[in-house]
Amino acid sequence: MTTRSRIKNDWPFTVELILLKSMFVDQTYQRPPQETFVQSIIETFDEILVGTLDVAERRNGTYAILDGAQRFEAVQKFKTNVWCSVYRGMNIKDEAMFFYRKNRNRRGVHPFYQFRALLVTGDKQALAIDRIVKSEGYKLEVAGIPDDNLTAIRAVEECYEMTSLQRKESLSPTLHVMRQCYFGRKSGKEGELIKGLGKFFQSFSDDEIDMPWLIDILAGQNPQALLGRAADEAQNSRNPRSYHMAKDIVTIYNRGRKAGQRLYPSYVQAGR
Repeated sequence: MTTRSRIKNDWPFTVELILLKSMFVDQTYQRPPQETFVQSIIETFDEILVGTLDVAERRNGTYAILDGAQRFEAVQKFKTNVWCSVYRGMNIKDEAMFFYRKNRNRRGVHPFYQFRALLVTGDKQALAIDRIVKSEGYKLEVAGIPDDNLTAIRAVEECYEMTSLQRKESLSPTLHVMRQCYFGRKSGKEGELIKGLGKFFQSFSDDEIDMPWLIDILAGQNPQALLGRAADEAQNSRNPRSYHMAKDIVTIYNRGRKAGQRLYPSYVQAGR
């Protein structure tokens, strides 16, 4: 049972007082409780600052929390109900998209949860990225342990979007080489490493690259050294670190190659 205070006119929601016991967090797209943050809300609880929670009414009469899951966890210590902005007529894809739109620019929300919400919406690019990541023996996660977890979500997305006349996407060869050369090694899955490899593959076709040679030559490189040199070069440059790392990889690749087998550093383009 709820006490309703309807103020709906031309807004897509109504503001209502909802019983907390009828609300829940759907972790298909929501992030789990952030215990430290929840505890800080409890310790400094002020009902004036709670505001309204965004919820979606489900067909069974329950309410899925769209935004405000952390406040929901905390407010249960003090209240039996809470004011909510209630949305109706949503399916789970709509709910996931709402979560994504609310949280995509929030620094406190790990990009993994935003990406996972996109998967629930059926976003084609997110689904393609997820397939590639899994096919190369990795998975996107919040925590970096074990070694097959990738946390650099933004770098993965950016690498996928590195397209050219040579490639529709650069993520597949990037993750393949990264796993062959640097799996389990310190800094072997850093975001800047992903973007640098992506920039390299964006610039050259499979026909131009001797992949066994590339893997063999890069495996002998310390990933931290690659990252360090790119960072040093970028300090006095307008170009990003990924550009300088790609140029460095070309230089490394060309060592020991005959003239007709070398890659042209000038093919590496700045920007995406």
